[in-house]
Amino acid sequence: MKKLILNHLLAAASLFAVAVTPTQAVLIDFNDSSDLNTFFNATGNASTFGVPAPNTQGLSGSGSIAPSDFFVTGARVFTEGFNGTSSDFSISIYFQFDNPTAGAGFGAGFYMGFGPTATYNPSLNDNTGASDNHFLVGFQPRTTTGGTSGTPITKYAMFLQEKDAGFVSNTSFTTLTNDLVLGNWYYLDMQFSYDVDGYDLTAQLFDSANDGTVGAALAGGTVTGTDLLNSALSDGSDVFAFIGGSGGGPRGFENFDNFELIPEPTSAALLISALGLCAMRRRRRSS
Repeated sequence: MKKLILNHLLAAASLFAVAVTPTQAVLIDFNDSSDLNTFFNATGNASTFGVPAPNTQGLSGSGSIAPSDFFVTGARVFTEGFNGTSSDFSISIYFQFDNPTAGAGFGAGFYMGFGPTATYNPSLNDNTGASDNHFLVGFQPRTTTGGTSGTPITKYAMFLQEKDAGFVSNTSFTTLTNDLVLGNWYYLDMQFSYDVDGYDLTAQLFDSANDGTVGAALAGGTVTGTDLLNSALSDGSDVFAFIGGSGGGPRGFENFDNFELIPEPTSAALLISALGLCAMRRRRRSS
């Protein structure tokens, strides 16, 4: 009997070890209309993101989320943290570009990154609070001639921003060489690594098919930062991924799908309880 119990315990331990293998991922596919509110806290303006109606506007006609049709600022922070001093981790998401309005001008339509708490509000402004800390990548619109306002908006600049104790530095800034094409899907991947000198960050934008197959990297669609040290985010505590925006809908960011974290959050309980809603998969890339 004791041997049987021991065998069950060993089997359970093995399952747990597999569940928290750093190479695995948590994927929120937004196919359930409750996914947004279940897995993400709202900061700033809760209406920044919502579930589209009908909810068939994601990859391959699946569920997705959409930014507000108005110029409101806010973010959604993933409820579970992951170790910010792990050797390597990544955040990724798909988005569709469509229908920017004539009134959309200079400003960060969409951004993604990580901060220190599950209720963090990633404001892009300078000196909004002594405890404001984050790393993020964002998109600012440009016209066909490269101006900062007007229409039609098809060109975007990517920027990598560090915020340390409320002070902002735009670590890297680059204008995409390729125009964003109306109706097309794109894949944004942020890779982080940490060592004693700080964070090395690389964000890269790829073309994507509407079934999620990732294609070629966009020319100019890469920003990098090296040895970025933020004491609040590198003290061994958990950090929390977020997606945010200000007027993302008017600036052409139409739908978002398949938010993914690698490795999974530090809470194995979340991984186990969310198996019915989340999928684990390898990224598909075209050859």
